[in-house]
Amino acid sequence: ELYAATAAYTAIGNQRLETADLLPAPGPLRFPEATAAQPLKGVRIALDPGHIGGTMEFAFLEKKFVQMAKGSRAEITEKVAFNEGNLALGTALLLRDSLEKLGAEVLVTRNQEAHTSFGGTYDDWLMGELKRASAASDIDFTEIKGTGEYGYAIRLRRAAGWNWLREKELTGADSLWWMTAASMRDNYRIPLLRRDFRERARLINAFNPDLTLILHYNILESNEWGPDHNLSAGDKNFSMAFIPGSFMTGELGDAESRMLFLGRLISEDLRQSEELSGNIVEGFAQVLGVPAVDYDTTLNYLRRSSLPTDADGVFARNLSLTRMVHGPLCYGEALYQ
Repeated sequence: ELYAATAAYTAIGNQRLETADLLPAPGPLRFPEATAAQPLKGVRIALDPGHIGGTMEFAFLEKKFVQMAKGSRAEITEKVAFNEGNLALGTALLLRDSLEKLGAEVLVTRNQEAHTSFGGTYDDWLMGELKRASAASDIDFTEIKGTGEYGYAIRLRRAAGWNWLREKELTGADSLWWMTAASMRDNYRIPLLRRDFRERARLINAFNPDLTLILHYNILESNEWGPDHNLSAGDKNFSMAFIPGSFMTGELGDAESRMLFLGRLISEDLRQSEELSGNIVEGFAQVLGVPAVDYDTTLNYLRRSSLPTDADGVFARNLSLTRMVHGPLCYGEALYQ
């Protein structure tokens, strides 16, 4: 009844809001059809491998990579390099195979290195933005000055920026910045990632899973850059997980955000997410030997954006996916890269 009332209120108060995308519709409960061989039969699990990954060049743009130079230690005879996007994807695919053998039905939101959840690479998205901008604008983006790869990059950046400022109806200094100063990383971090997050949430909610696991590997925030422009190896290693909650000032300013907030209040998502995530972080400690992080207020994202829960190493944080994904979830940060 409360769901129907809030849906009706939303339909009246904001015609543009897609209520079905914000609150899960009530339906019959699913119970696992467990057997000895398949104890997870009948369970739906969504896996969301974080970031995009692909080439190390793109990982540098994401700033999610590890690279150890040849000779940095006597034992390292060849350069070692990997990135979080590929590592998370590999983890998700291995986990999918294990869960399916146990009978679970599994969704993975992206299935290929370098690809977004809506298909294609970052470069594919930029080319699409160039075509979209050229079709909708009086500006001929192909005529923007600059030769070779440099000029090509400028045209792509400006086209993506123009689409974003038009979509968000930006004016003045903001619009000028997107047309003249926004970098490849800016276009990745804002227009592309916001679309990618929404598509990940859409795929997961359409799948209607019993639980969702969002897979990430963490980084030691307090690590400092050395004189060689590299980070040093750290002596700390912790695991943690995030669940919905901890809405901050300014994050309830629109109807969609308020509906998502309400959805958490009237469902069991928070309690079940805390229980699920607490068990997973405990598993990290038992299996990996990596302990749960304390509520360390020297970490900015814990001090400024998160609230501790009763489960060790589990914090409420209003991330895009903890906000938009329905049902119990664990946004896991398994250990420090």
